[in-house]
Amino acid sequence: MRSTSRGSSGSSPLSSAKMLLRSTPARPADVNAAVDAYMADAGTGVFPIGDGYSLDLGNAIDAHPFAHAVVRDPAAVAAVKRTAVRTAILLVRPQKR
Repeated sequence: MRSTSRGSSGSSPLSSAKMLLRSTPARPADVNAAVDAYMADAGTGVFPIGDGYSLDLGNAIDAHPFAHAVVRDPAAVAAVKRTAVRTAILLVRPQKR
């Protein structure tokens, strides 16, 4: 079965941030920090994650239709927005720095 990760393509052999998490045990804190950064400032762009990788948080959200809609919905509660942002971040392809 072929991976259908979203986000910008690159030379990284990792198909998604989720795969980066699986490759190194200390990474959940990086994802939490990325979610926190986006929630504090939706204009956050490239964000370092893991050793030598980064994610474009804005592109991650834009590439995920549900997350894109939810973060812009004033009626959506914060917990739903955080979950949508986290999901989009986990699905995007990390870029080698």
